[in-house]
Amino acid sequence: MWSELFFTLLFIFGVYYLLRNSYNIAIAAERSKEALYPGTEEEYKNIFPASENKEMEPLTKDTRTYRFVQWGTAVAIVLLGILFVYVITTDLHFSFLTAANLFGFIIFLVRLPGNFYIHSDGLILNGKFFSPRKIKGYSVEKIVRWHELYGLHPGMNNGYKLTLHFRKGFVFHHFVVIRELEELKKVEKYLHDLGIYELNKEQNEDPGVKTPMIDKQ
Repeated sequence: MWSELFFTLLFIFGVYYLLRNSYNIAIAAERSKEALYPGTEEEYKNIFPASENKEMEPLTKDTRTYRFVQWGTAVAIVLLGILFVYVITTDLHFSFLTAANLFGFIIFLVRLPGNFYIHSDGLILNGKFFSPRKIKGYSVEKIVRWHELYGLHPGMNNGYKLTLHFRKGFVFHHFVVIRELEELKKVEKYLHDLGIYELNKEQNEDPGVKTPMIDKQ
């Protein structure tokens, strides 16, 4: 009984999660052309989203990534349904943990592309919109040798890790890497226009994120 209830809740959560992600990516693709930043090919090349060790790609409804998410969502929901019916209607031939892992694998199989857009009314991060009032501030780190991100991609070396700190919720911080100092200054100006400012060490309540002083001159 408890296992059936657990898998029922897991199935409902999985379908909701997939549909929500599909909706978010559709909104992000629709609004990407309205973004204040990035807008040019050069600006896209200067951004490395947290979930990608590569330059950010434009997100539109014509891109392969967008179509993959939409079709992948439909396929993942069908697979979840098949697995759910199998688990509920038959005697399991594999462990409870294995079945749960299969559910989790299917749910997270459709991964949203990493993206970062600044709009006049907020930010889109990995397909999800955040209003300025949800963001406490940001911090900046220079990516030099021995930094955790150094060496993951040549374009990230000696770049800048821009971390956005959130006021509350399941996500406490999110980061992108900006390749050039000139582009970082542009991003900071847009953030300031939204009322989002750099935090100092005392303001940063997340002990897991270092915010060393860097020279931006």
